[in-house]
Amino acid sequence: MKKVSRNLQWSLAQQLEIRWWRRYLDKKDKKTYYAWKRDYWSNFLSKTIGHLTLIPGMKVLDAGSGPAGIFTILHDQQVTAIDPLIESYRKQLPHFDPDDFPYGNFVNSTLEDFQSAVQFDVVFCLNVINHVRHLESSIEALSCSIIKEGFLVLSVDAHRYKLLKHIFQLFPADALHPHQQLLDHYLQLLERNGLIIQHKELLNQEAIFGYWLIIAKKEVTITP
Repeated sequence: MKKVSRNLQWSLAQQLEIRWWRRYLDKKDKKTYYAWKRDYWSNFLSKTIGHLTLIPGMKVLDAGSGPAGIFTILHDQQVTAIDPLIESYRKQLPHFDPDDFPYGNFVNSTLEDFQSAVQFDVVFCLNVINHVRHLESSIEALSCSIIKEGFLVLSVDAHRYKLLKHIFQLFPADALHPHQQLLDHYLQLLERNGLIIQHKELLNQEAIFGYWLIIAKKEVTITP
């Protein structure tokens, strides 16, 4: 019963997501919007300096990319962008045209179900992990997609207080974000899946949530 409820909650969240994008982009000029978004991602990427180096030709995954993810500025890398709504974006959002990004490969897939013949040097999962259907299997999939000694760059809103987290879990008021967790929960799941935390930084703090940047490195298994 709990699994059915979670699946229904996630399906509702996906319907609300595409509806939100349609309304949000409705009166926005495409060129102006994407220029603003590229500036946003460039500023975000600057926060990883000293912890992450992007080299031309690197294989990069933008997991849960949306129609304007960090793939928009990664024109020197081999980019794969996945999102369960890619086809919906393509059909319903005039702003989004995969042909505008010839260096990118766009795949309509959930994070949990994504399978790739290659692994990636760097995986970005930005503002996404609390949107997924199954949190644990999504983080496992992220880890599996990264080469040994590759990097995961993750950002997420995490609860600041246990009590409020429990209230949000018992009485879901945020349909777009099925998962309501403390930062430590995300960190523990990452390390449980062989992703060693290299850097974490509080980018913004509000009354209920803190917005965190986390950079983790895929550990190398040493055989004795």
